[in-house]
Amino acid sequence: LGSMIVLLASVVTSITAISTCAICTNGDVKGGGAYFLISRSLGPEFGGSIGLIFSVANAVGAAMYVVGFAETVRDLLKEGSLKIIDAVSTLTENFLPAFRGGEDFFSVFAVYFPAATGIMAGANISGDLADPQIMEMESFWGPLITAGIFAATLSSALASLVSAPKVFQAVCKDRLFPKIGYFAKGYGKNEEPRRAYALTFIIAMAMIGIGDLNAIAPIISNFFLASYALINYACFDASFADSPGFRPGFKYYNMWVSLGGALLCIVVMFIISWATALITFFCFAALFMYILHRKPDVNWGSSTQAHSYKNALAGMIKLANTEEHVKNYRPQILVLCGNAASRPSLVDFANNITKGTSLMICGYVVPYNPSDRVYSVMRKLERQLTEWLRKRRVKAFYVSVANSSLRAGSQSLLQVCGLGKLRPNIILIGFKTNWYRGGPTAHTMSELNEYFGTIQDAFDSNMAMCVLRNGEMGLDFSEAMRLLNVGEPKRLDINLDDKEIEKEG
Repeated sequence: LGSMIVLLASVVTSITAISTCAICTNGDVKGGGAYFLISRSLGPEFGGSIGLIFSVANAVGAAMYVVGFAETVRDLLKEGSLKIIDAVSTLTENFLPAFRGGEDFFSVFAVYFPAATGIMAGANISGDLADPQIMEMESFWGPLITAGIFAATLSSALASLVSAPKVFQAVCKDRLFPKIGYFAKGYGKNEEPRRAYALTFIIAMAMIGIGDLNAIAPIISNFFLASYALINYACFDASFADSPGFRPGFKYYNMWVSLGGALLCIVVMFIISWATALITFFCFAALFMYILHRKPDVNWGSSTQAHSYKNALAGMIKLANTEEHVKNYRPQILVLCGNAASRPSLVDFANNITKGTSLMICGYVVPYNPSDRVYSVMRKLERQLTEWLRKRRVKAFYVSVANSSLRAGSQSLLQVCGLGKLRPNIILIGFKTNWYRGGPTAHTMSELNEYFGTIQDAFDSNMAMCVLRNGEMGLDFSEAMRLLNVGEPKRLDINLDDKEIEKEG
């Protein structure tokens, strides 16, 4: 059974090592080790959660190695002399398993497994070497690198004391959690995390105070197994998502083997100690939900985004091949609101109908002919109005077209807005006020013709038409908002004059 313990630990670490190689060779790996690999593959929720747990695991791991060393020294002192046992009877008595004191296979495995966690010693200090592959090409003797790796794995205590602060520093730098930015500060050329070193030392000393290797080992094993499970799952998830950004240079991996490795880690966690495994999962779930609720402003191109795109595309194709039924009717609204920030009531009225459960598109006909300058301003306007909708919690899309004619621009929106079955079936437009004041002029009559022409085009397109009127006040509050300094219509205006348009055109 001793060989089975070594074999099981080797299988877990070997699969994790293969998954790590696949993720590491997919792009530039900066400081943070396992945290960096998981967060950039699965997103901040998974990465931040396991980053803190992995930091604590390494800090406590250092304590475990020191306690193990101390227990060995204690036993040697008890013996008081050196004895060499050379007898066949010793081999015979110890050949078969003979567990004592209520121990079993997996309780012994929990104590042994941390000895096999040296595969992350290099990854955890990934930010310290600019180009790892150049070492083998320029070294005096290639096999010497392997010997150095073997030597590094034997210094596990020192590696844990070095890696834990670096992983924790990487978590702090990304500002996923509040109140820990103090430990993100680095010193010197290599940005050494001295403050994190001090914290790791305190944690390690506190765990050394327990003084019982058998009590510390199951905690360490579960924390490491949780980290390894997520690394394997990250490799599987990135491959399964078919993301074009996942092209690892290491080809000797298989996503199903990685998934099997993740499941194996989880199973072993519960077999070792179901209570410790539940505590680990509770800590992870609490941190995960906190980051999910906090919604950090980061964009790391994780596989979660790739899955969102893939699922959305598959859903659109499936929906396109589904015959419509009256029971599944949904109001899908195209709001011709112009600058949405100037007409918030029109946008809010449409949002009260859709409620985020059906399609809503805010259309803006930019009253200029297309040009490079107009397109540049439209892109800026799209970013700003999309953010404006997000801040108001309006679940809608923003679309704009450039055309000096309102009717021609509206016709373009009616034809191209939407995709597949997600197309508007209702047009919402504001009531045109003040058109009769001052008597009819050529300009006002032209505006009226375009306005009524847009309504006619909506009926011709077999769409429902909705005209919203707000008494004599109208729906354009931009002037009142400027006077009261409320909202952002001024910042979201198209700042182009006619002379500049003629020059650009």
